[in-house]
Amino acid sequence: MVGQFVTVIVKPTLDCNIDCRHCYHRSCDRSDKIMDISTFEKTVKLVKDGFDSSRFIWHGGEPLLAPVSFYKSVFSVQKRYYPQGCDNTIQTNGTLLNKRLIEFCRSNRVNIGISYEG
Repeated sequence: MVGQFVTVIVKPTLDCNIDCRHCYHRSCDRSDKIMDISTFEKTVKLVKDGFDSSRFIWHGGEPLLAPVSFYKSVFSVQKRYYPQGCDNTIQTNGTLLNKRLIEFCRSNRVNIGISYEG
């Protein structure tokens, strides 16, 4: 219904750079493909048709295997459909975080969640 809020979990890739025991993605399910921007745009359009506001949780695999250029593109798509902005959280194992990625997330108001099995 319009006027309601929704949380959307997006998996930009099923690939991962580590092999945690708790992961429910089997090795044979993994793929190094990155979600196509047009696929994401279709998703955002469907979400916008039913909800005034949304939160996107970027999950995986390891979502930080998608390049920063991917996130620049998807945030641009979000702004076209949600000019007031969307909430975004990247749920990562943290191993690929660096100053550049942290600054990118900070400047785009992206929350970072870290779950890691040592």
